[in-house]
Amino acid sequence: MDFNLGIFNGYPANNFGDNNDAKDLLFRADFKPPVDQATIRAGGYAWIGSAAPPTYVSNPDEKTLEMNRFGGFANVDYKASENLTLRFRGEFLMASTEYAPIHIDTVSSVDGQAFFAHVGIQPHPQVEFLARYDFHDPNTDMSYEEAVSEMGSGGGVSQYEICCDDDEEAWITAGVNYYLEGINAMFYLNFIHKMEPGYMNKWDQEAGKWVKEEREIDNDLVQAQVQITF
Repeated sequence: MDFNLGIFNGYPANNFGDNNDAKDLLFRADFKPPVDQATIRAGGYAWIGSAAPPTYVSNPDEKTLEMNRFGGFANVDYKASENLTLRFRGEFLMASTEYAPIHIDTVSSVDGQAFFAHVGIQPHPQVEFLARYDFHDPNTDMSYEEAVSEMGSGGGVSQYEICCDDDEEAWITAGVNYYLEGINAMFYLNFIHKMEPGYMNKWDQEAGKWVKEEREIDNDLVQAQVQITF
């Protein structure tokens, strides 16, 4: 079991200066339970971050803007036989970010989430067949209908926020990896099915209002890559 704690100046990155009084905190815990024929590593982490409001906000609700991240992960390699290995990789991330809209002299917030799950079968140490699911939703706060209602009632929701709601995306990947020298030299061949669930909210110039448009796009791809690391 490993525990990690970090204290940072925060924004801006790679800079010894600091534009706010708060410090960023990182907490992480990793668990490695002993299991026969398997290597397991799981854990969770939290990043408690902050940044100064933009200069155009004259009277923000808070002295700093919160930028927090929380997540968990799990990695499993199970040796089913001398040559056969079963592999799982997964991670989940939640984000909560405060921001200062230009049109409102206050502080708002947006929540997002993402996760992936990867399952691989290695019948030989050099070959892996895999399936993977990726999901990302940068704004989980409200539906299109809720956003329109909030804006109409003066709830502080902008047309920009309505435009950018329902913006989640998911990818399903199936493929094969060939390892020449572990991950240091390898080939990828993957088919990726990209899904854009829900609707995109576009401004209809003739109607003079926001309208919903299906977001599904014909953008699947076959991807071949070579990776060489030193």
